[in-house]
Amino acid sequence: MSQDQYRFPSPEERPRGKILVVGVGLLLLVIAALYVFAGRDEKIAHMSAVDAHLAIGSDAAGPVTQIDRDQTPEIYYHVVLRDVPLGWTLQLGCEWMDPHGAIARQNFYETRWIHKSTWPTHCRQQFSTAAEAGEWKVRMLSGERVLSTSSFLLK
Repeated sequence: MSQDQYRFPSPEERPRGKILVVGVGLLLLVIAALYVFAGRDEKIAHMSAVDAHLAIGSDAAGPVTQIDRDQTPEIYYHVVLRDVPLGWTLQLGCEWMDPHGAIARQNFYETRWIHKSTWPTHCRQQFSTAAEAGEWKVRMLSGERVLSTSSFLLK
């Protein structure tokens, strides 16, 4: 056996195939990332609300349509979303509109990591005795897109 059989190839002799393999691997990684993120955006575009109601306190069991502002209750707007993108969080918001249609308060929040395609979520608001009486509306939004709207009477 000669000593030449065990020598390492010089940089000029190394195969250029490694560069090709790394390049193809990176290209596949970029394509997979684009597919995942495009799929998320498509899912968000098709996401919808299947149930929405107002409740006093965090208990979602008792929907209400009239609220007494003298009791200054904390109002929860419970919404169940369907076809949400799994494995992500969502950026959601709520707009609470007074009887004149002006936005009196906005809530913005990020959900927990979503692990099922039907996802319950909520936003909340507490009305003071100074809040204007009349028919109010609350809207849940994903970006600029309205997912759900409900109205209630503030007495």
